[in-house]
Amino acid sequence: MTSFTKNTSNLFLTVFIGLIVVSFLVTGYGTLQGTPDTVVNVGGISVKISEYQREYQRQTEFYKRIFGGKDLTRAQVEQFKIKDNTIRNLVQRKLLVKISDDMGIFPSDTQIKEEIKKLPYFLTNGTFDINKYKQLLAGNGFTPSDFESNFKQDLKGQLANEVLTSFPSSKAYFTTLEKFKDQEVSVNLATIKKTALKAFVPISNKEVKEFLSTKENQERVANLFNQRKAGLDKPEQVKASHILLRAGADADIKTVEAKAKKIRSSLTSSNFAKKANELTEDPSGKGKGGDLGFFTKEKMVPEFATAAFAMKVGEISKPIKTSFGYHIIKLTGKKKAVVSSLKDYESKIAKELISDTKTEEHKSLVASLSTDVSKALKSNSKRSLDALEKKYPGALSIVRETQINRLEGAGTEANLTAENLKELFATNEMKSFNWDNATSVLLAQVLPTKAKANVKGEEEDSIEKIESTSKIAWGRKYLQEALKDLEENIKVTVNDNLLR
Repeated sequence: MTSFTKNTSNLFLTVFIGLIVVSFLVTGYGTLQGTPDTVVNVGGISVKISEYQREYQRQTEFYKRIFGGKDLTRAQVEQFKIKDNTIRNLVQRKLLVKISDDMGIFPSDTQIKEEIKKLPYFLTNGTFDINKYKQLLAGNGFTPSDFESNFKQDLKGQLANEVLTSFPSSKAYFTTLEKFKDQEVSVNLATIKKTALKAFVPISNKEVKEFLSTKENQERVANLFNQRKAGLDKPEQVKASHILLRAGADADIKTVEAKAKKIRSSLTSSNFAKKANELTEDPSGKGKGGDLGFFTKEKMVPEFATAAFAMKVGEISKPIKTSFGYHIIKLTGKKKAVVSSLKDYESKIAKELISDTKTEEHKSLVASLSTDVSKALKSNSKRSLDALEKKYPGALSIVRETQINRLEGAGTEANLTAENLKELFATNEMKSFNWDNATSVLLAQVLPTKAKANVKGEEEDSIEKIESTSKIAWGRKYLQEALKDLEENIKVTVNDNLLR
């Protein structure tokens, strides 16, 4: 396949200029007629019922492994959208075949047979075994011609994927990127979030009382509270630990149940954590005494939640059967439900609304805090910076002595624009910067830069790493765009009668 990919790579330049133009004008999912063995038709490429069943089985097996091998219920099949995911995967697979046709990728019969001969399940002692080939196909309901036809489609899709994700690039380009990455400055950074700082504008109790003295303002506060109430209310929560014994499809349910009962008879409040570490088959509970932390009812399967929320703190349950297996639960904590009331939030919401009117006071606070932060940054005073950050939680964030390179900026630590970076790297001095925009103030203090040690071969490794990760990212992005473009412009029909 490598030689074939090389032969087709010259097509990439055409593909790179623009998305593939496909001559399909009808969009959407229609109703398929006159094709009794076809589940999905993707622009003239059929998906047969047998192919749908194999992909559906692959999807269900994936979820069965998650649930310890237990068969999925109808509700779980609907919950995990297995039918939809199956169709989506098959459609995307056939779209890749369409792309390969538009690219002119047509593997020959000889190429297909050579690739089939390399498949490990058809080999005996490292050599293609024709008898094993025929037996395995017959056992799975395939004729050699059917299998080779399906394999051809899969091979075309794979080759199209390789071409789409093999971006051409210049070594000089990535060498230049590495040079930009190698340019670094060390800085202290501070970000003042203007909207969050409104909460720190002083508002007296007298102002709140006057604000709430009018019916109009009372209604505004009540409306805001009602909009937020769902997020302010807190449902009942419990904290529990458990010992899980899995009871999958291959397990003897009676044996697992008997084992769970025996373990339960030996448990006490003092030895539960130790026994959980030894016996639980829930990997997340190992080493934590089976601790699950606090959770609400909807976070657990119904049988587990019903039992846990009916228990008293310190109580250990009898074995509880769920789709995961048998659980022995120890309840370790409870939090009552909290129903928020307007009275509890009235003053806070009123202050929020009042702060929106204090434009000048807000501007003054932004300016004052900017000055204080700038002084602390210049003096590199950890004590002063810590005090300011503590005084304005959520409104002021500080990143100390971070390295910024010209290629990647400060990452997620600060929103440095290209213009900001240009200013930073235009000076060799320990300079201060204050960038004020609509939503925030970003302050930076350049620090003395420490010399980088040059390790032999490190630059070459770094260039190769940038090249590799960039190509993968570009390739994935382009493939997604190409598939999206196709899906929006191709006719896909589904035979719903065969999926019921």
